[in-house]
Amino acid sequence: MLAAGLSQPSADDASPLTPPASWQRDQAFGFIVGLVLGVSIGLGFGLVLGARHVLVLVFGLLFGLVFGVVWGLSFPLTWTASLAFAQLARRWHTPARLMRFLEDARERDVMRTVGPVYQFRHARLQDRLAGQATHA
Repeated sequence: MLAAGLSQPSADDASPLTPPASWQRDQAFGFIVGLVLGVSIGLGFGLVLGARHVLVLVFGLLFGLVFGVVWGLSFPLTWTASLAFAQLARRWHTPARLMRFLEDARERDVMRTVGPVYQFRHARLQDRLAGQATHA
């Protein structure tokens, strides 16, 4: 996961995605991949194991759908980011809905977006907040 993040090129203004759009696109992609994978695996097992029994075929398909939904919800990187947001909220008392908070900060001109990334608009504010975090 860390290697994937470090291997990405830096953010630039040429990216048409906003952070919320990138978030939603990643969730939709993971869910679709999960459903396709689950249905394929379930249908394959159902056909191999129970070609003559309709009940086994239906069970395989239902198992595939459940597997697909679980995989689709846990596959995207938004899942790990959501867990990180929860950890930050618990340990450092950040807002629980961090994406909404960051989007609100962008609307109030405290943050800006560069492609799918949030950045502080004012370098002195960032330095001051970073200094307060190191003293604590």
